[in-house]
Amino acid sequence: MPAAQKHYVLGAFANEGSIPGKPAPRQRALCSNAFTILREDVQITGTMKSTDMYVIGREDRHQILMRLKELQRNRERAALYSTFIAKTSAMAGMINGVFGFLNSQTGSHIDTSTNSLTESAVNTVVSKVWEYGGRNLSFFGHINQTAKFTRWDKNRIRTRINEGRGGGRITSYLTEAGIEIDLIPMALVPTNLAFVLDTSKIKLRAKRGRKAIMEKLGKMGDFDDWQILSEFSMEMRGYDQKQHGMFTKLT
Repeated sequence: MPAAQKHYVLGAFANEGSIPGKPAPRQRALCSNAFTILREDVQITGTMKSTDMYVIGREDRHQILMRLKELQRNRERAALYSTFIAKTSAMAGMINGVFGFLNSQTGSHIDTSTNSLTESAVNTVVSKVWEYGGRNLSFFGHINQTAKFTRWDKNRIRTRINEGRGGGRITSYLTEAGIEIDLIPMALVPTNLAFVLDTSKIKLRAKRGRKAIMEKLGKMGDFDDWQILSEFSMEMRGYDQKQHGMFTKLT
């Protein structure tokens, strides 16, 4: 055999009447992540609370609802774009999100050279991720990046029919490798980053009793205060086994 030639192992075959062989357990790779706290505060003066408002109703309910929506958007951004920062007395700690985990990896699944997103580049990353066990793949990127899928092979676009309106909404794309990926457009996020993720391997993990807390604070003046907290981390299985992909230099 020539030196450095690749060999493919078909399986651990055994002969008839064989005895137990030497076990070959795989060592577990133990990975950890930090926790981070998102906080939103609401303060409503007595005057605003007693002012009748058209359209939005009570001001306190409106402001709380807006802060809850902001909390959810920030949680999504942390899950995708956060990178680890150790907690100090002067600075809040941050978790490793998708970017934090994948930024330490190298290989064909991490594209650091493509500037203009192309079908060929997407196929390369998707094929490599799938080959190493990534399934249920979704493409997360700025809406300007997901829009480029509509300019490629129209026969590969998958849409969902809107019964109330004409046409349909693009939901996924069939790559040349025969793998269908869901398209998730993001708003107000970095345009240079895009991710190909196996979403079945990613979960947010909240501390017990701190997934989402809303508390009314003590009265200190002519206003009411609420604090909204969420303390969580993120589990990302397979990030070190090439089961997720990333683009880092898109324009």
